[in-house]
Amino acid sequence: MREDQAKRRRPEGTNARQDESLSRDQRIARSAEFRAVMSAGSRGVSPCLVAVRRTGITGSAPSRLGVVASRKIGGAVRRSRAKRLLREVYRRGERPAGDLILIARHGIGEASWPDLERAYRSAVRMATGRGRPRRRSGRQA
Repeated sequence: MREDQAKRRRPEGTNARQDESLSRDQRIARSAEFRAVMSAGSRGVSPCLVAVRRTGITGSAPSRLGVVASRKIGGAVRRSRAKRLLREVYRRGERPAGDLILIARHGIGEASWPDLERAYRSAVRMATGRGRPRRRSGRQA
């Protein structure tokens, strides 16, 4: 009976999401890889996400994505939704060369899709060094 239920939910040959999902070589999965990107990467911050891009990556390296949603976001359902949103905005948007980690922030649950796309573009631009320069604190000499 379970086979019948599975066939009703997902008919053979019609699973379009499988072709659109990120392949194994397009994902960062190991904690050592996450640590390497986080320690040597540059950050771009927006209201609903943080983008961390590893510096020193040449254009020939394949683009890889890592997604993080901590318990601060909420329960498992909210964290999973946040990670799905981040993967989808990455999949549809520009992909910088090299390794990129997207970290969900509190505002991601309330953000509309256009706001999320805008936040993604802004954070990635800052992480790649093409965004607005940071404000300097204190007096300039």
